[in-house]
Amino acid sequence: MPITFHKQGAATAGPLVSLKKLIEHTIANFPFPHGGHLWCAMLQPDMAKALGISVSTLRRRIKTPGIIRRTIKGQDGAPITLLRTGEADAEEVKYLVQKQMAKIWDAKTGKKHTPHAFGCFAPMVGYWGPDKAPAMLTLVLTQWSRFMAGVHMEIVNMEGGKKTFLDYPTAATILKFHSVVAAMWNEDQQADHPNQPDYAEGWKPTKKQIPAPPPPA
Repeated sequence: MPITFHKQGAATAGPLVSLKKLIEHTIANFPFPHGGHLWCAMLQPDMAKALGISVSTLRRRIKTPGIIRRTIKGQDGAPITLLRTGEADAEEVKYLVQKQMAKIWDAKTGKKHTPHAFGCFAPMVGYWGPDKAPAMLTLVLTQWSRFMAGVHMEIVNMEGGKKTFLDYPTAATILKFHSVVAAMWNEDQQADHPNQPDYAEGWKPTKKQIPAPPPPA
């Protein structure tokens, strides 16, 4: 018997509640384990039919906060969209930021990111933080010559370092010299926000920026 979640209580419960109930029902009865969580791997056409909506409407609704998505490849190579309800954990937040960075990469470079580049985005998120990583990647991609100048300065300090100039961005180079990007970011942020200097890793206050101790009581 097909599962339906739209005929009873849809008007009172609301479309998102019905969607979440369907996801939770599927996980309870047909769980799909992945990444330490149980997911709903029900095909989207079947989900849309159960909810009495179109697939395009379903795809809009699963982007709602409180519904976590993850796309993986099945054994046949076809993509599978996994769903669960709740709040994203740290690894899922990192994955979502990686996807955002991948879109930035594609738009700024004009080339589709590779799986290797996508993998490089994860440690970048770790170094720069999930809230700043997309903007910092945008900075380095739009100011590549400035970044490479900073890279050359780093190489000078390396034993046996050899200067090379890359005409096109590579994720591996950005990851290797992530501190150069942090320095660029801090420089720009201190210029724009002189009273809020601590924006990324690597910043150290000057003596003038260290507040004086309070007077003795």
